[in-house]
Amino acid sequence: MTEQRESLFLAGAGYSARYLAALWTKAGRGPVYGTTRSADKCAALETDGIMPVLLDGGDVPVEVLAGSHWVISTPPGDEGCPSLNLFGGSASKAASITYLSTTGVYGDLNGGWAFEWSSLNPGSPRSERRVEAETAWAAADAAEAAAWGAAL
Repeated sequence: MTEQRESLFLAGAGYSARYLAALWTKAGRGPVYGTTRSADKCAALETDGIMPVLLDGGDVPVEVLAGSHWVISTPPGDEGCPSLNLFGGSASKAASITYLSTTGVYGDLNGGWAFEWSSLNPGSPRSERRVEAETAWAAADAAEAAAWGAAL
């Protein structure tokens, strides 16, 4: 019997995502793919055991997206989350989607703790964009899950 390995897709292979990739690889879970907009960064990703996906205006191969666990860490800009704009329409192909946000969405807690259930109170335009991206990814995931469930 052949053991099926899972894959990890990093939309934004920055510091946090690369750390998660290292844990994934150490556990022997399967291949890791990571996006980059620069051909110069491909070699660095490969050195870290990440198969680079160069975002050069073409489509990301379906075998990279389909069935992979997605980790989204790209920061949103004025046009929203770039990863949602690129990959959101394929959300139904993902095994799971994790959006890495920031504690900035909770605002200044004067040294207090923030939890997922804490009230959102973004204190900057950057944090407001993160809240918008979180909401958009949750909606995309829910819409895809509803569509998938209806197809059963």
